Amino acid sequence: MEIKKSQLKSKVRNFFTQKVRNIKENKRQQYIIETEGKILYSAIVLDEESRNKLLDLMRFWVDVPNEWRRLAHHMTISFKEELPNQLKKDLGEDITLKINSIGISDDAIAVGVEGYPSTKDTPHITLAIPLDGKPVNSNDIEDWRDIEDEILLNGKVSEIIATYS
Repeated sequence: MEIKKSQLKSKVRNFFTQKVRNIKENKRQQYIIETEGKILYSAIVLDEESRNKLLDLMRFWVDVPNEWRRLAHHMTISFKEELPNQLKKDLGEDITLKINSIGISDDAIAVGVEGYPSTKDTPHITLAIPLDGKPVNSNDIEDWRDIEDEILLNGKVSEIIATYS
């Protein structure tokens, strides 16, 4: 039986495509095994009322492109680390944060906050990012503007753990 050159190319391409898929899946599975149950970050996670208030206020401060994702979920205390020992006692406690600024860049919009320790140079809550953006981009915001009004947000001290289904 004779195989045409085009059929052979197709079979070889399919073979290698499947091999690459298998390698990628094996790496993904290994990553899941290595990170399952590990702390992704510790944070003050906003309650629903504070999150909604923050998203409503954002519209008054800045024109956010419609296609950007809205976040307003948490203020990072530390990334890929559990709470420092001196803060462990606060786990699950209610905390009030005060907004002190808003930061804007082409890659993120965030509000600066105060009221709880953070490893970030500018403790903040990421409000919105482009569809292909990442929340970490808010760490690079350079244009921060003060907010004079006293705006308070409530949340809980939390440790976010990696889980996969």
